[in-house]
Amino acid sequence: MRKFNKKAAAVMLAAALSVSGLAGCGSYKVDGTATAAVVNDVEIPMGTANLALRYVQANREYSYYSMTQGFGLSIGGLEWDEKTDGKSSGEVLKEDIMTELEKLYILKSHAEEYGVALTDEETQEISDKAQDFMDANDAETLEEMGIAKENVEEFLTLYTYQVKMKESIGSGADTNVTDDEAKQSTISYGVISFSSDETDDDGNKIPLEGEEKEALREKAQKLLDAWKQKEDAATLEISDYAKEIDEELSGLTYSYGSDDTILDDKLKEAANTLSDGELYPEVVEGASSFYVVRMDKTFDAEATEEHKTEIVEERKTELYNDTLNGWVEDSNLTIESAWKKAKVTDKHDYLFTEQAADTEEEE
Repeated sequence: MRKFNKKAAAVMLAAALSVSGLAGCGSYKVDGTATAAVVNDVEIPMGTANLALRYVQANREYSYYSMTQGFGLSIGGLEWDEKTDGKSSGEVLKEDIMTELEKLYILKSHAEEYGVALTDEETQEISDKAQDFMDANDAETLEEMGIAKENVEEFLTLYTYQVKMKESIGSGADTNVTDDEAKQSTISYGVISFSSDETDDDGNKIPLEGEEKEALREKAQKLLDAWKQKEDAATLEISDYAKEIDEELSGLTYSYGSDDTILDDKLKEAANTLSDGELYPEVVEGASSFYVVRMDKTFDAEATEEHKTEIVEERKTELYNDTLNGWVEDSNLTIESAWKKAKVTDKHDYLFTEQAADTEEEE
């Protein structure tokens, strides 16, 4: 298994207008002035395309690295040469990047229709951040990747347009959401799972049966009996109380509506028969857990308002995606030969500077 290349580091784009330094290594030099692809007669410079590629490559490496370090592991980097259905992970990444770039250039081309433009302040900030990036990297690194300041500026400009276009397109969505559409009920419930550690052929946990299962039902019943006896049963905070009854029990409060797909159906059926502050009289047996449930609010006004906001945001995102996908379907993308010279392999890493420094310390 390969290790991280100690000289490697890459562009870090925390947001559309925030960049930190990049460094590279190896001999994968590209001509940044060449054309990587053409989108509806607009040329994508190789320097801009390669910058996008290396940013995402480094971002995925960093995410993988952070995850493995979080588990106390040191198992090397992503396997870019590994193939699935005849394509390496590196080749798939290149395809994904070009698909994303196509969308970015298309969005920018429609900006005028939506009254979207960059302010003088935004343009200046992009220029400043691009210069910061150039200053943070040595000439050898920049030459290898074919990156000039104008490529960094274009990269940042494209993502800034994307943010502004998403907002502008989304503003055309219907913002009228009724209480009935967004209605949320809030429940408090105790839960104990009766799934075993064994799994079936599909990877699903196999439920316990017999005495083991009944022993867990008794623990849920113990919680229900104790809950019923509390003077403040209608308002009792369940999270701590469930643990007081038995460490295997968990207590939760949750808001849901008719579109909820998370709660167990049996739990919702039981809860929907209750009035505010009312406790369901029996232990509810769900698909893989036992429940004890109280209806806190059949109509939770605050949660409903929050869900209205979520619905509007979903509508905005759907309108944006539908609009953009329609433009992409009508667009023409031509990949040029220069793009083939950008390689994503196990032999050549691009990492964030912080990550690269950490791997050096580990060695």
